[in-house]
Amino acid sequence: MKNSKNDISFDKWDIVLVTFPMPGQMKKRPALIISPASYNQNNDIVIVNITSNLSVNKLYGDYMIWEWQKAKLPKPSMIRMNFATVNRRRLEPFGKLNEKDVEEFGKNLKHFFNLD
Repeated sequence: MKNSKNDISFDKWDIVLVTFPMPGQMKKRPALIISPASYNQNNDIVIVNITSNLSVNKLYGDYMIWEWQKAKLPKPSMIRMNFATVNRRRLEPFGKLNEKDVEEFGKNLKHFFNLD
């Protein structure tokens, strides 16, 4: 049986590596899945960016990941409210947001969309 990326299940709050085309190369960058598992059974998955560039100007909705090491991130990182829908074939499993960060970022996400 051939193992393909279509066989991998992706859940909300999973951290994945996303392959982005760059001039002359392909780069992998971390992202957080925010769409629910029931939606993620399709080809498209909704993500937000994760960056370790903490020197950028902080934007409304940015969230510092408190337990970045437990999430398997190599250095302190934050979630930016840059949303994308990507094909699951561009994703590689990486880690998972820790429970404390899930709770706090979940509140942040609701507040961002004025849902609280």
